[in-house]
Amino acid sequence: MLMRRRPAKGVTLLEVLVALVVASVGLMALASLQARALRYTQVSLRKVQAQMLAEEFLERMRANTLASSDLDHYVFIAPYLSQAGQPPPVPGKSCEGAGVVCSVQEMGAFDLFEVRHLVHELLGPDGALLARLDASDADGKTLDLWLAWREPRPADPDAALRPAGECPAELAVDADITVRCQRWRGRR
Repeated sequence: MLMRRRPAKGVTLLEVLVALVVASVGLMALASLQARALRYTQVSLRKVQAQMLAEEFLERMRANTLASSDLDHYVFIAPYLSQAGQPPPVPGKSCEGAGVVCSVQEMGAFDLFEVRHLVHELLGPDGALLARLDASDADGKTLDLWLAWREPRPADPDAALRPAGECPAELAVDADITVRCQRWRGRR
């Protein structure tokens, strides 16, 4: 009497292993997408914060009505590394509060301190500010403002985060591709 062989029911060990490999590759791809989404969210947050800080600085400059003649007291030029990692020094006089009288220079120094302090808080300890008069403006009432901050390093070491020439030469950050810069222009 011949015995008939019944087909096996269930799955073999090899099929289970293949299914596990396929599932783990899919989960790794999802984890990679999540990490990239988190990084891009952080980059967008820094750009929005930089925009708010630039508006704050330019509004302070415009609000200082005593400084209608020039903007020299709002000029701040320092290399990135001299600003990064440390909070700004406190100005000699605080211009906040009712009844406090400040000169144009004191108000400019206080405004610079306040905004540099916010840059340090919102853009991180590696945040920096550069403000200079626009050389092409003959009447000296246009200010170029640059904000710089450090981005997380990319997963791909060959990927450039910052295009060449994005940061001004005065910040001296050409060798560090993780430093991003953004520019605004304000006119009194």
